[in-house]
Amino acid sequence: MYSVPLFPTRFKDGDADPGSKPIVCYRYSGPSGGSFSTPTFAPDGGRVAWAEGDGIKVATVPSFAGGCTTDGASQTAAMLIPGGKQPDWGPAGVPTGGGASGGLAAKAAKAKLAKALAKGLSVRVSVPSAGRVSAAATRSGRKVAAGAKSVKVGGATVKLRFTGAARRSLKSARSVKLRIKVAFKPKGGATQRTTVAVTLKR
Repeated sequence: MYSVPLFPTRFKDGDADPGSKPIVCYRYSGPSGGSFSTPTFAPDGGRVAWAEGDGIKVATVPSFAGGCTTDGASQTAAMLIPGGKQPDWGPAGVPTGGGASGGLAAKAAKAKLAKALAKGLSVRVSVPSAGRVSAAATRSGRKVAAGAKSVKVGGATVKLRFTGAARRSLKSARSVKLRIKVAFKPKGGATQRTTVAVTLKR
């Protein structure tokens, strides 16, 4: 990763102004398969993805506005797409709401309201690497259930437990609409988020 303190606005013969020369800040090493390929930056410059022998990985890049720094940088890159090749970060954001968000996908399991209140609501997630998933369900903006779990790459189920106040207030409800916010924190990577909606009926 390089920092460019001053981008040159005029090009002349000979060496560039020392103040505009790139500075090596830090580097990643030891790629699977022996080499990195096709690096691509997010539109905002905050993350970079590349391909290795075992798939596409992603890392958070700190702002170099004040010079070289590793503050906020991923210590190790997180696996984004196992077996993937030739990443190309497009200019558009990926929409949330039941789909994947940077490799994270989530779906609430079908359940009856009474059973969910008593035993919890299961949310099935798919993650690109090992890390920790946390989820919180809200109703009209108020949190009613939450859960968290350490996960490995692939699929996992997170159980959301309802609060005592929520169980009491919803015990007579015929149905309830919930908005579930899911966050995935990979080991050494940026947090990924997605949101799903679910309606529970008695």
